[in-house]
Amino acid sequence: MPNTVIILPQSDDRTLCLRFEGAVTKKDHADNLITPMRAMIEKHGEYNLLIWFSDTYRGYEQDAADQSFQTIRELGRFARRIAYINPSARKIFQTNIIRVLLGKDVRNFSPEQIDEAVAWLKEK
Repeated sequence: MPNTVIILPQSDDRTLCLRFEGAVTKKDHADNLITPMRAMIEKHGEYNLLIWFSDTYRGYEQDAADQSFQTIRELGRFARRIAYINPSARKIFQTNIIRVLLGKDVRNFSPEQIDEAVAWLKEK
């Protein structure tokens, strides 16, 4: 089974860039999002996050959704900047509701703006 959370090459030690494919699994979410995010927090006290919702993205499997919500509650406050590429209307609505848990800056971008999104995340 292919990964549902893919670490993109634009990632570095302060910025985690991911693409979500299909239905996100708990294992992929833990291995490719939570583990690197915790390492960034441990090393730098914060992180930047880019999530690209691919055209194949179908949401989270139930246990992954539960884990995601817990991760937002626990680690969201350490976010410096978050960029979403190709978010659904539902994701935009959800982000607006829980913005207080997601750090200071959250922006949405189109797939054509990935370079702009990465540059914004990494600017000092």
